[in-house]
Amino acid sequence: MIPFTSAKGQSSYVYTHYTTEDGLRNNQVISLLCDSRGYMWIGTANGLQLYDGLSFRFIEFPLANPAISRETVQCMYEDKARKTLWIAMLTGVVAYNYHLNTYHFYPVQHGRREGSVQMSVITRDTHGHLWTISTQDNAYIFDTAQNAFVPYTRFLAEAPGKITTLLQDEKGNYLFGTSQGLCYYDYQQKLYSYYQHNRQHIPYLDQPEFTHAVNSVYHSRSGILYVSLWPYGKSAPYFYQYHLRERRITPALELNIGGLRRTFEDKNNNTWIVGDKVLLFDNTGRAIEEMLIEPNTRFGLDYSQMYSAEPDNRGNIWLATNNGLFVFNKEKQQFRSTRFLSNGQRVNFEPTDILETGDGNIYVSSGDKDCWYTIVPSAS
Repeated sequence: MIPFTSAKGQSSYVYTHYTTEDGLRNNQVISLLCDSRGYMWIGTANGLQLYDGLSFRFIEFPLANPAISRETVQCMYEDKARKTLWIAMLTGVVAYNYHLNTYHFYPVQHGRREGSVQMSVITRDTHGHLWTISTQDNAYIFDTAQNAFVPYTRFLAEAPGKITTLLQDEKGNYLFGTSQGLCYYDYQQKLYSYYQHNRQHIPYLDQPEFTHAVNSVYHSRSGILYVSLWPYGKSAPYFYQYHLRERRITPALELNIGGLRRTFEDKNNNTWIVGDKVLLFDNTGRAIEEMLIEPNTRFGLDYSQMYSAEPDNRGNIWLATNNGLFVFNKEKQQFRSTRFLSNGQRVNFEPTDILETGDGNIYVSSGDKDCWYTIVPSAS
């Protein structure tokens, strides 16, 4: 436990460094989740653990194949209504009903004779479909009749391209990002609209810019689509804004963000775009800040790779990079760089996830076989 005290007027933090010596199954921590009951779940490269703030407990899945318990946990999702934690492992998905204390394993019908499936997200939509999206193949939906995740085409018509992202509007219709661009699916009419066949005359689908492979899509509360695409043959992704009310597209090529890691809105309705650059937009979509990667600027950012970003309840933004952890407060207009130390030596810290729990603690995981941290803000 190493205390760090910042300059006068700023918060102080205590950093705790956890490794296998403290009870972690593996120092590669891939994903974190705090459930609605306040329990902390840690997904490692060697299975799932539960952390109560004092000690770690390895979760042995009581399944026919005990080896599943020791697979890499890729991502997790809590279905609060069904009191179930869904855990995406390498060979399938484990569902843990914490009300009944039961475990079930569900395979993913990816069509290959053998091999694991890489899953980037697992979530439930407003129609009750439980989705998982694979970075290798496509999207899958859980089929209760087969007790398996099956290709989504068993439930929906096939999209024009591999699904990479999904959003839903207030009517329950889907906006899919695919390998062929954006497309809209009318759930009631079972109809796709996209650039080549914009049957419902959706204005943003008339944009030829949105016909390339989609990395991510974010719909802000003020009605702006932030879209990251990677056209074939280009060296880096392209980034666009589309103003839904004004029906206007804004290319932001001069603000090339590279690999986009995270998009979110803060309490002031500003939109943060975090990638190879950190950009801040107001609720009209105007870029109000570009935070340059220069250690001698007023923000003091210094990194070559961005891994994760997360806002906390105190108005701070946490940025996890290959060159340390940065904490930014918009009102104070300042970043603070932290340096993790282990036995007096700087740690080569490559974070994978940032999570704030209900008690105000910040947990930062690492996938570089080195560490896992909890950051406890002081009363100040």
